[in-house]
Amino acid sequence: KQYLDIMVESRLLRFDPANDRHIWDTEQVKKALSPTETALGLTVKKMRSLSHAALFSIATASCLGHSFDAGTLESLVVSTDLLSVFKSHGGLISMADLLSIDALALKEALEGATSLGLIEVKVVNDKQMYSFTHDRIQQAARSLIAKDKLQEILATIGSLLLELGEANKNDTWWTTAGVRLLLENPTEDATVNALKLAQLGLKVAKLSADQTAFADAAWFTDRAI
Repeated sequence: KQYLDIMVESRLLRFDPANDRHIWDTEQVKKALSPTETALGLTVKKMRSLSHAALFSIATASCLGHSFDAGTLESLVVSTDLLSVFKSHGGLISMADLLSIDALALKEALEGATSLGLIEVKVVNDKQMYSFTHDRIQQAARSLIAKDKLQEILATIGSLLLELGEANKNDTWWTTAGVRLLLENPTEDATVNALKLAQLGLKVAKLSADQTAFADAAWFTDRAI
């Protein structure tokens, strides 16, 4: 499917109404697409047509999971701390010329990713939610981040989510997600010290148990201890 999508978008595959069938130039297809290229590689190639703001946005979104809400993503991508970490790494995308991103730039970025079929939008409980159209798409977005910087970026996002949790105590999602990312990605220069993180882990474990999410409760308890 990835091959066909790219062939259509690149006009390598087109419909011939006179003969009522699709036609293609085999030599042009061979030049444009390697037969050994993986679906992941093809998706990354497709993503490269997006702006740097869009690449930064979907790479960040991939760290939140398969689904994410626009408000949370906006809070993350406007952070100069997160952008500086991205700009310091040598992944598949260069952020050197991306100075900042605002709500309008994020809106345009998400529209671009949606038009390419990378993400889709839906409204859940009056909240605008996005989700990657396939797990492979999320994986491709995550692969835009250099492996040696991924842990630092995930930890930075975790810290930012904790800050959102502190400001929005009625919704525990930010705290839970932030603690999970920090426990999964410990760093030497972590902004949250080990004792506080352990306490937060046990707090989230209790919240999970109260919601009968016992597997999550056990995971947070084990990591916190």
